Amino acid sequence: MADKPKEKTPEELKREVAQKNLKATNLMNVAAAYLVHKSGQWGADGDNAMNEFKYFPAFNSGTKAYAADGTEYDVVKNSILASREDGQLYSGNVSEMKIMKDCAAVMQESLNALTVNDVMGLMGSKAEFKAGFNGKYVRDLMPQLSEEEFAKLPADKKAAIEESMKTYQNLIASYQTYLARTKVSEALAESAKQIPKGLEKILAEPAKPKNRSKIVK
Repeated sequence: MADKPKEKTPEELKREVAQKNLKATNLMNVAAAYLVHKSGQWGADGDNAMNEFKYFPAFNSGTKAYAADGTEYDVVKNSILASREDGQLYSGNVSEMKIMKDCAAVMQESLNALTVNDVMGLMGSKAEFKAGFNGKYVRDLMPQLSEEEFAKLPADKKAAIEESMKTYQNLIASYQTYLARTKVSEALAESAKQIPKGLEKILAEPAKPKNRSKIVK
């Protein structure tokens, strides 16, 4: 008799949903557009390229994400519904920035549900990790302690927690930088391709229709 498949833990199920979200192209394109715009690091050219080649195309083909139970939903629709006053029809008031922040929030929540290995893998790393990080969930790098609880800890444990928190912040910030740079590079490359196309309309001869070979009866 075949062994019954092992039931997945809540952590494993959340991890699967998180992986789907972080691999959802349109969702990540909007989240990356928010990161690029917020940082201002790539200037007007980067912002405009992201707007044209990542942001609007994402909306045109649907910005989908996955809820905790794995069901797919539309981020824009959910943002509108959540903004309605007392559930009244057409009372919602959602800004573009709110939708972008919602996408970025899904990204953040998803990163917390992954292991360190998962996040590094998303950035292309195939390294072997130290025992303290191998298979460790990202959220566990940021212990949830009150100020009072933290104050009662001995000095060595305080130092260990502070170091873990720094690692958490570094990992999240590094992934966000990786995502933003990757997406803005793709958008700028696509923008560059449009330059000769614009000149071709002015300089090039119109394409001649292909001659159809006559059918000999």
